[in-house]
Amino acid sequence: MKRIVYGLTALSVLSLQGNGNSSDHYATTSKTYLAVPPNFQSVQPELISGFRHDRTHAREEGHQGAIQFVLFGGKSFNSDDLARYFMPFGNVFMTAGEALLTLDGSSNTDVLASDFNVITVNGTNGTSPVFESTISFSPKQSTIGFGVHYRQSFHRNEEKERGFWVSASTPLMRIRNTMGFQEQVITDGGGADPDLPFAVANMTQAFNQSVWLYSKIDTGNQAKSKTALGDIELKVGYEWLTHEPCHMETYVGLRVPTGNKGNNEYLFEPIVGYGKHFGLMWGGAAGVRIWGNENDDKKLRIEYAAHSEYQFRKEQIRSFDLKNKPWSRFLPVYVNLQQAQEAQALAATDETLATWMSTPGINVFTKPLHVTPGYLYDMNSAVVFTACTFYGEVGYNLFARVAENISLASPWVPGPALKHLEGNGLTTTVRDITGNIVLELATLNDPEAFGNNIQPIPVVNYSQAIIQEADLDLASASTPAILTQTVYGVLGYVNDDRKFPLFFDVGVAATFSKSSNAIVERWTLWGKLGVSF
Repeated sequence: MKRIVYGLTALSVLSLQGNGNSSDHYATTSKTYLAVPPNFQSVQPELISGFRHDRTHAREEGHQGAIQFVLFGGKSFNSDDLARYFMPFGNVFMTAGEALLTLDGSSNTDVLASDFNVITVNGTNGTSPVFESTISFSPKQSTIGFGVHYRQSFHRNEEKERGFWVSASTPLMRIRNTMGFQEQVITDGGGADPDLPFAVANMTQAFNQSVWLYSKIDTGNQAKSKTALGDIELKVGYEWLTHEPCHMETYVGLRVPTGNKGNNEYLFEPIVGYGKHFGLMWGGAAGVRIWGNENDDKKLRIEYAAHSEYQFRKEQIRSFDLKNKPWSRFLPVYVNLQQAQEAQALAATDETLATWMSTPGINVFTKPLHVTPGYLYDMNSAVVFTACTFYGEVGYNLFARVAENISLASPWVPGPALKHLEGNGLTTTVRDITGNIVLELATLNDPEAFGNNIQPIPVVNYSQAIIQEADLDLASASTPAILTQTVYGVLGYVNDDRKFPLFFDVGVAATFSKSSNAIVERWTLWGKLGVSF
């Protein structure tokens, strides 16, 4: 009977995680990295709108070239979905406290604060009230950039209206990311324990502590920004058909990575470009006029473009969890048997230090990884209306990308083990970030209820607790597959009767997804000026 009671209690405790603010709709949680598709890339609205094959042929008896300059910017919305992406259990806010989850449910702790080195005077003395606070994320991203796109026709057969072309495009961009971290301290627990040099007073300090090497989080609206030249896209294509009322072309190309890749010092770090990944691309475009009025110089046409790309492997530094243990990368560990033995030996002279001495898990569960983004597909369709010098365009963009493939750059070296709550060199295989008393202390009530594997493992049996490569959840470091949709509109001016035909337009786009929270939903605005020569 007692085994049944403990089993039901464990299930009920695990089901309570999230304090009611989790959602089964969001399957992507507890992630350590988010690869954000950058602006001003092939067939995206801010690059392709108003600037297609016809601009290279706008000047009669010219050099068959055209260039556009684009000023663009954007801002994300729907921060709650991004918060769930980075937080465990699908949360947007959580309770962090020193109080363990109890069998009667009297504690509503989501994450155990002491796992983050929040160790207070009351917590170590066993007095009340102990530390408790609520924490929340509100991630946001803003971008501003200046893009240049040049296209040149060559080796053209004017009689057949066919020929080759080359193009190059790149943006200079500034990315600004903020996690929007907020903390409301409910009880301070008497402040950080002065006898422990690594103890911090709250979660705000915890996410910025000097002993952490990775995944730090700035507070409030403090942001990390990066300004760099985005990836360069180089293409060579062939126009198969360019006369009215239809056109069709195909191309192949290269992505030359000129942006940056992250070092994972901070969570949600700004990345310009695709993270230094080289890529091969291919695609094409086609269009047809569906209505025209020659007397009023009015035309209505449909334009379609498709872009495919394969991005190759690159080594990056990322953090990861243990399997079935969200946020376990923050759990305290003994880095090897020697550290566990040192903690055991300290018990005779400094019991407090022996209890809490450990290595931050984030320093252990962050490694160089081989990251392969793989295949992506981008499709843009638009309806374009022109009347004399007026230009209007409305369109739809569909972007899809497979999940990143992640593997260790070097073999995992067994040695680290999860520190047991009691410390003193004891280890465990079942500890999680919640401070689950059912798992941590079940041996005090009924050791056989869950089996011998959850009992504190003494130093002499340290090898039984060592984390193996099979225990690592590398998928937690991978950006999952995504499917995004963008709708946009453009208004502009076109004058092809000048010596050097020019155009300028302004546009707005909204990018969103109903299939995943693993994206930055955003608004994008742009203005562009182009000239043919």
